[in-house]
Amino acid sequence: MLLFIVRDYRLSFTKCTSMHKHKVDYLDRFKKTNILVVSTTGDEFFFPDNTYVYWENLVAATDGTILHRRIPNIGHSILAIGDTVLSTLRGFFLSTYYKAFIVPKLTWTRPNNSTHGIIRATVTMMPSILKPFKVQCWYAKSLDFKRDFRQTVLSPSGTLTLNPIKWMSTQENIIITQKGDQLIYTISFERSKKSWLGFFMEFSFQGLQRSVNVVTTEVNIVPEFYPHEDCTRSNCYGILKLKIR
Repeated sequence: MLLFIVRDYRLSFTKCTSMHKHKVDYLDRFKKTNILVVSTTGDEFFFPDNTYVYWENLVAATDGTILHRRIPNIGHSILAIGDTVLSTLRGFFLSTYYKAFIVPKLTWTRPNNSTHGIIRATVTMMPSILKPFKVQCWYAKSLDFKRDFRQTVLSPSGTLTLNPIKWMSTQENIIITQKGDQLIYTISFERSKKSWLGFFMEFSFQGLQRSVNVVTTEVNIVPEFYPHEDCTRSNCYGILKLKIR
């Protein structure tokens, strides 16, 4: 069974009604399902670290077969990158259609320390053809000490404004080690005191019929704290201003 998910919000496991709130658990349905989650770095509704909430649960539910593709420098609308999305789905479909023989096997951790943000990704080469032919890291810094990676934002006057966050790629400073049939890729970035830094690793694998499987890790955002304290109940109320012309 195949499952394509464009936008990570479709993986919400909690359903709310006006009368009560109850948990709807679908994890048992994903046991024999190959899942590809496609999301973007600049989504105005679903932030890069949203996956922290559910990813480990899905890894456990699917026995580690779930994959992720994060597309850089795109907001909520993916109309401009339709070809990229279709190419991604084509590679994933062809690989999984043939009994998942050449589906990439990628896992990762974020073992940050007091001075650096770190991603350590592991590619399992079983069979041996599952070795990426290209590996790169995408990274971006937030602006004005705001933990905000959205592509567009609303200005104080209510005007839709471009948020000039630029995700850049690099193949430098990626440390590669091998342990048996596993290739381990590690990259680290020094923590900034003036902004938040987001980064993730991208792997390209050769697929069937000249297709390419492009998969990524989650986004690691450092420092890990938020610019504002958390709120509860009535303290979370805000004000929405509407400007009608």
